[in-house]
Amino acid sequence: MNKQIINKYYLLRTKYGFLRHFIKDIILYKTPEHRKNNIYIFGIPTHTNVGDQAIAIATRAFINEKLSNKRIIEIPDYAVIKVAKYLRKFDNLEKLNIIFHGGGNMGDTWPQADIYKHEVYKMLPNATFIQFPQSTSFKPEGYNLPLVVEDLKHADSTVIARETLSFNFMKNNFVNANILFSPDIVLSLNVKNTHFKRKYVTTFLRNDIEKKNNDLISQLNVYLVKNIENLKESDTVVSSFEGKVTEQNREKLFLNKLQEFHESKLIVTDRLHGMIFACITGTPAIVFDNSNHKIKFTYHDWLKDVPYIYFVEESVSLNDLEGKVCQFLGDENEYNIPNFNREYQAVVNLLKGVS
Repeated sequence: MNKQIINKYYLLRTKYGFLRHFIKDIILYKTPEHRKNNIYIFGIPTHTNVGDQAIAIATRAFINEKLSNKRIIEIPDYAVIKVAKYLRKFDNLEKLNIIFHGGGNMGDTWPQADIYKHEVYKMLPNATFIQFPQSTSFKPEGYNLPLVVEDLKHADSTVIARETLSFNFMKNNFVNANILFSPDIVLSLNVKNTHFKRKYVTTFLRNDIEKKNNDLISQLNVYLVKNIENLKESDTVVSSFEGKVTEQNREKLFLNKLQEFHESKLIVTDRLHGMIFACITGTPAIVFDNSNHKIKFTYHDWLKDVPYIYFVEESVSLNDLEGKVCQFLGDENEYNIPNFNREYQAVVNLLKGVS
């Protein structure tokens, strides 16, 4: 079987393997009416990863503040291709504005997003595209990189990297695209809450393909179990949630998860948005890296001067971590939450140019 056939098989399997779970939803989905002042956010997640839901909330809030004259239309992940087909009839008549949902879905770790973006680029060749802050995870032998490189050659597209590892990769590979650099969009949220009492130590540890094997996490967990009375185990993915997350219920899901941070004296996490939620709630955090290093680079790019975020470098010992736990738990002060407005200025300037 030649490479071209293999590539086409991969695209079909990835695209329709994802969509087949939503056949009923796609059929029942009512495509929103197009208006000239619409700005579309494609790829809003319907799963229960609260980090991704926070990105959706922050993206809408950010765009609404900067482009108050625009009508924001959110398109869930399963309906992207259906809506793009509907918008084709307007593509030659006006400049359509498409925002792609950010996060860590550019690459081969979670390949479906690049596949539906590929379809959108083909169907809407005259549109303006902005990819909100992203991390890349392309493999040298993977299928997605050549696809994305070819798409960006021909599209009016800006791609925003959220850490330097991805920024440098984009600069070296997406030679025709406009590349910007800014923090993860969730760091733009203001969620300060003074109506809480901190009483727990909470772990937010992942159990998926991005988990990095690290004996130190296990050792620290054993220490916490033995020494911490109010120890809770949680995650930024909510397994108990029934049904799809929608525009109507996601804020409650997000705020419920943030409350776990507000009620914690300390969190331990290897989730990127575990670290980010800790930052925006002023919650002390011990943070481990994940398999693709997006946490490490996000920390060093944006959070290394935040005194209550402690990133575990490879040279750190269990004794160091035990000391850091005692230090954070012994400190009763509330921390000042950093403001990242200046770091988003390039994105603000970009949005000012949206017609």
